[in-house]
Amino acid sequence: MERSKEESLAFSRFGFAALCLLISAALVAIIASEAYDNLTARPVSARVTSVSVETHKGRRGRLLYSPAVTFAYRVDGTEYESGRYRAEAGPADTQLKAERLAAAYHVGQGVTVFVPTRSPSAAFLRRETVWDRYGMLLLIIGIWFALRGRLYPDKHARGSAAPGTRAKT
Repeated sequence: MERSKEESLAFSRFGFAALCLLISAALVAIIASEAYDNLTARPVSARVTSVSVETHKGRRGRLLYSPAVTFAYRVDGTEYESGRYRAEAGPADTQLKAERLAAAYHVGQGVTVFVPTRSPSAAFLRRETVWDRYGMLLLIIGIWFALRGRLYPDKHARGSAAPGTRAKT
């Protein structure tokens, strides 16, 4: 049985909407997990034990850089050492940016770190909001959907006849 153009169009729009919903749900889950660590982490005093800039090879062989600041801290009587700069992993964009971030610390310096409640061994130095990491992406996606709706409005919304009916003349 062959589908009409209207049925195919409706099915493809439904499929696209379902795909967008799945992608959105995955993004929300990732953001929620990282936001949970940021929001529930408690501040603890620590001491910087080493400072450097690490180089990573990214996709397509591009070099990426990130600050590497290792620090020691104590939680509930247990000593820990961590090197996480942010709650989530990820390199800085440029070598200059990574060097500037690392230059703010020196060995022996006292710092405040943030310890996630569900993982005390994974403390991090810098607290970030979700907007810092995903805000621009979400804004671009929202603008794209808004423009897509303006540029390609549903032909049935303009007063033309619904599928299977005759237009009034």
